[in-house]
Amino acid sequence: MIVDGHAHAFPYLGGASGFPSAEYHARLLQRHFTTHPQGGRRVSDNQIVSEPTLWDGKTPGFEGLLDVDFHVGRFGRFEWEKDGVAYYIQWLPPHLEENEARPERMLAQMQYLGVDRALLQRGLMYGIIDEYIAEIVRQHPDKLRGCLAVEESQIEQESQILRLCYCVQDLGLTALYFDNDRFWSGAHGAEFGAAAYVPFWESVQDLGIPLLWDIRFVQRRTQADYLGEVERLHRFARQFPHIHNVLTHGLPAHGLADGRVPERSWRCSVSRTSRWSCCFRSCMAHPGSTHTPKPSRSSRTCIRSSARANCSGARTCRTSSEAAPTARA
Repeated sequence: MIVDGHAHAFPYLGGASGFPSAEYHARLLQRHFTTHPQGGRRVSDNQIVSEPTLWDGKTPGFEGLLDVDFHVGRFGRFEWEKDGVAYYIQWLPPHLEENEARPERMLAQMQYLGVDRALLQRGLMYGIIDEYIAEIVRQHPDKLRGCLAVEESQIEQESQILRLCYCVQDLGLTALYFDNDRFWSGAHGAEFGAAAYVPFWESVQDLGIPLLWDIRFVQRRTQADYLGEVERLHRFARQFPHIHNVLTHGLPAHGLADGRVPERSWRCSVSRTSRWSCCFRSCMAHPGSTHTPKPSRSSRTCIRSSARANCSGARTCRTSSEAAPTARA
């Protein structure tokens, strides 16, 4: 059996999608792209720009966002204009014409590639769409499972515990997707397992659902920052030993040390309740190239290391392919 642990289905990203307004959703997406590694491009010459064009380059959160008419375009693009110059980011593949990913498309991709089941992942930036995901799972229970999302910066509040329980017990969602960047925006330096957050994590533990960590924000910083976040997660895993943890989106290139997985990362990933999601990112071939795209260097390292560490004879293969936006870098 082949299980894809990172698939997608989501409604049109230019709508409110459960937020107070479409404008609020757009600002949330704009904030996400301020430090995105793909970067913005000038429309006129298609060159990647290094200077910040979506924010002031220093103020975190919504406060630092610039008024540049950021909006959801078509064909996987998100567009804006600063000082009379048009920019875009190709965050999704061009074949997503209306910037939505319908579940029927996901199911067609799965059948074509021979994938038996898939987990629909989603962060809060896609919208407050727990009911939307749950309805898809109800329609395709033999093929799909779904993640829920909470407001990570407010997990000390009872409202987030109630939301968690509702999504699992009433909607039937079976995993929690957790954005570390959003958590740190409200944590003020506190550890994941600080006293204020313990009731939330105990609820996750009692519900018996896996916890999918998105730590990509530190992938845009130094190796020391990345390994520091991994170490914090390792401490969390020891504090809550019955929560099953997954580090999503694979291991970044700068997370390696001389081409090898650092010991601190490896200790976390092979513990009894923690795993990496090995995201098979392909090298993007240059236009006109005849070379077949291959998994990235960090993915190949994870594959080799995992193969050496795991027992043979497994009957189920779990992979992570970013299956809806397959053309995304």
